[in-house]
Amino acid sequence: TTRRLLSVASVIGPSFSPDLVIDLTDFSPLAVVTALEEAEEAALVQVAEGDDGEGRYEFAHAIYRDLLYAGLPPLRRAVEHHRVAEAIERVYASHPEPWLELLAYQFEHGHDDQDRQKAIGYLRAAAAQSQRRLANDQAAALYQRALYLADQAEPPDPHLHCDLLIE
Repeated sequence: TTRRLLSVASVIGPSFSPDLVIDLTDFSPLAVVTALEEAEEAALVQVAEGDDGEGRYEFAHAIYRDLLYAGLPPLRRAVEHHRVAEAIERVYASHPEPWLELLAYQFEHGHDDQDRQKAIGYLRAAAAQSQRRLANDQAAALYQRALYLADQAEPPDPHLHCDLLIE
């Protein structure tokens, strides 16, 4: 249970919400909490710094996450990224703004062209959000990622390419 839970968490990212893990697994909330307590006792995870009472966890060391993530076959990783993205959309549907970049990342690593199209949409939204915060370097990097994905499409969409260059 704990290993499977941590494998799912490794796909989410360096930090993760138990609510998201519950949504992604068939474990009961009690089983998730118990597994997280076991992982915390083993010093694999810890309560996230600056948690502000949200109950987020993070991997105690990046190497733990990297090993769990690398242990998943590539196709499984892609499918899990898709599942994580859909779960984030469900769990945080009422306030997706803080999750735009994570949604983009998850769909970017998804398993098909539809995922990549959704990633482009989230990358654009995250870039616009960065621009509003005057984080222009970050916005430019997000637009570059969107442009790369757009150029990988078959057939490429020249209108989308131009729109991304203008934005």
